Amino acid sequence: MTTKKTSQRLSFPRRFGLSSGAELSRFTLKKLGAYKSISITPEQAKMVTNEPIKTLFRVLFAFGCGKLYLIEENGKICGYIALWVNPRIGKYVIAPLIIDKYAQGRGLGRAALEAACKMLFAAGAPSVAFAVHPENAAAISLYKKLGFAFTGKKWGKTDMVMRLERNESGFYK
Repeated sequence: MTTKKTSQRLSFPRRFGLSSGAELSRFTLKKLGAYKSISITPEQAKMVTNEPIKTLFRVLFAFGCGKLYLIEENGKICGYIALWVNPRIGKYVIAPLIIDKYAQGRGLGRAALEAACKMLFAAGAPSVAFAVHPENAAAISLYKKLGFAFTGKKWGKTDMVMRLERNESGFYK
């Protein structure tokens, strides 16, 4: 008797509703202009390049396993979140999460991060890692509220890694 070897292919939704009433939608080239118009803060600029096309290509092609979601509210793109998924080596990473500086403070980042964690845990992630610049106090505060903790590891030269472990129910918190 022979067994057929199958490769694990993860499926992620094209659209995902957020608790804030906004939604995540998969990046498409039709949305490139709106994506390029996202304004970032000085703290965010320490983590991503000011050139959105370079960030886009890094997210989508650097490791060959990136998924880019745009954060939309009332038809306007207010940010993006990238998921790096490689179940073969057990890596489930969110980086970066960027909210337009004019859309911050409305719960979009929290809602997008919660949705991304739910998608990754549903895909079998035992934990989710996240990279954050150590000077981005507002982001660190949000991640800690959601249960992320510093691991003591670095991502690149300056960014610190935070991790959220899956709990017994399969979801965080």
